[in-house]
Amino acid sequence: QGWAGGGRRILHGFKMLVPDSLVPSVIGVGGATKKQLEESHGVRLRVSSRDEVYPGTRCRVVVISAQSPGQVISVVLDMAYRAVEQAKRDGPPRTEQESVFGKEADEVVLRGAVLHTLSSAIIGPKGSRIKAIRDSSGCKVYLENNIFDGHQMLRIIGTPRCLQPALEQVMRVLEEEMTEAQVRSYIAKASVENRETPSGKGDRGRKGGGKGEWRDERPMAALPGGFRRSRSRSRSWSKEKGQNHARRRSVSGPRAGAAVACSSSAS
Repeated sequence: QGWAGGGRRILHGFKMLVPDSLVPSVIGVGGATKKQLEESHGVRLRVSSRDEVYPGTRCRVVVISAQSPGQVISVVLDMAYRAVEQAKRDGPPRTEQESVFGKEADEVVLRGAVLHTLSSAIIGPKGSRIKAIRDSSGCKVYLENNIFDGHQMLRIIGTPRCLQPALEQVMRVLEEEMTEAQVRSYIAKASVENRETPSGKGDRGRKGGGKGEWRDERPMAALPGGFRRSRSRSRSWSKEKGQNHARRRSVSGPRAGAAVACSSSAS
């Protein structure tokens, strides 16, 4: 997507929430898995310390920064797959906050922390946008009411087949509404302080722009077998000569009931 002055945005980001007990699945021994994820997806990852969990949960914050939204999406799905696989090996969670099993069969629960100033853009007029995301992807999508340190928890719940299109549409909103300066501020800190923020309209991000085509000029990296891409009928990716068109293939997700959960059980 173009920006003022003819420049092109070079930074994209997302904050994923991962239960502390499952963080080893994205860090690995001596940081080996983290390094592998960074190299294979072309991203930078920063993980909050064990005492820096998202307020009211046992989730640590994984900050993702990349040069394209496709890279962000692919590493989020990869980390979700790895966390689910570790959860299956580890057995039942120690606490409800670390639950990795949804209420419905085949569901995966993905959580992130987004700026509360963008919540109205995600929800849309009279809830129209979040309803469209739910209807088109088949996922349940929620924004928690509590606001901590300027963030709200985002939950995307559904089968692996619908998880990616829902995440893509949420990322599209973030791309349309945030300036690069806002992205830099958003990803600057890997922690979310336990400081509740009064709700209000606040800064709603960039205005007027961002309604054009969402362009991603870098192909998404291949994912493990649990998350494969299906073809998209709703996305508009740019297609540079010599580059692969970003694809979503059919998904054969992890076993039934697996979930990446952080706080209360999935709705």
